[in-house]
Amino acid sequence: MDERALEIATALEAELLAQFDKLEATMQRPEFASFPIDERNKIERKHSEISGLLTQTDFMKYQLSRL
Repeated sequence: MDERALEIATALEAELLAQFDKLEATMQRPEFASFPIDERNKIERKHSEISGLLTQTDFMKYQLSRL
């Protein structure tokens, strides 16, 4: 069970990292500054939320590895 939970957490982390990287790439594009403010805010908020989830996932993996 512990190994399966760690596998699931690792898969979740991989998915979150993919989304994070995609948003990061969008934010680095030169035309990002010309996006409508609502769109920029949405992207930045999502980026921040995923960053927090990555932190939580990392901690969860640490806790699972100790079981």
